Amino acid sequence: MKKLNVLFFAIAAMAIGFTSCKPSEPAVPPTLTISPSTEQLAAEGATVTFTLNCSSDVELKTLAVSASTVGGANSGFQDNATEIQSKTATEVTFVKSNMSATGIMYDYVVPAGQGAGTVITLTFTLTDKDANATITGTVKVGTAAPTMNTFNATLTAQATTAGSTNKSFFDAADGLTYLYTTATTSDLAFMRHSTLKAGAKYSLRSPDDASLVTIYSANSLTYSTSDKNTTKLEKKTGIVWADVTGDYLSTLTVATGSIVTDLVEGDFVAFKTEDGLVGIAKIGAQVDGSIYGLSTMVIDVKVTATPVTK
Repeated sequence: MKKLNVLFFAIAAMAIGFTSCKPSEPAVPPTLTISPSTEQLAAEGATVTFTLNCSSDVELKTLAVSASTVGGANSGFQDNATEIQSKTATEVTFVKSNMSATGIMYDYVVPAGQGAGTVITLTFTLTDKDANATITGTVKVGTAAPTMNTFNATLTAQATTAGSTNKSFFDAADGLTYLYTTATTSDLAFMRHSTLKAGAKYSLRSPDDASLVTIYSANSLTYSTSDKNTTKLEKKTGIVWADVTGDYLSTLTVATGSIVTDLVEGDFVAFKTEDGLVGIAKIGAQVDGSIYGLSTMVIDVKVTATPVTK
């Protein structure tokens, strides 16, 4: 019996030894999510807000942020979560024993002097009692290209009567055509010379151009330029229509002309409206109504949906 007792205690001692030598399991890191998770485009001085959700199986400690470039003066955590015990511009401390926090908002103000195209990486680090987790948010310095509208319109003009049915005016904001009597908000005026004079047979003009007063007066119609929009126009060459995008239009320069004449199918006319919309009109099919008939000209238009400031 004595030998059995000795053997039992030896086996028990070995078991205890194996147990004590078993490696400890690594701590489970906390969970951290961010929104928006995609790269954000923002101009200098603009604010980008990131929302973070934190959770853990143990007590949360802190959530901190660091940036790859110096942050703006107003960057910092908002004090909007009840789980936050205290905060500084770059770190929050959680209420003791709390294991989750949702909707923590961090405002990042894009600092000046970074230069367009600079990518700023914000690294958020969540620490709990045992481990930590990181996640990043990114901001690219720049301004979004304006969205673009596409329109197709048929402009009409009758040289001898410019009359009540001739929709000679085009509005770049809505893509619609208008009569001369309702052309107050229009941006392009289509005219056809009555004698098919070289250089003026088919033309686009700014609605406030004085030549329209003369044209309508010749047909015993009153046209005033005082309440009409000013549009800059310029004939362009070398345009690849498929390459005309909102980004393309946002950098397009337009000369200060108010009339573009001698237009034929396939020509391109760049324009900038009084309220800052920039576009290109591609001249399409033309139907010649001779001296007295109704003439038409089709235009395809790509124009920014919002003003371009430059």
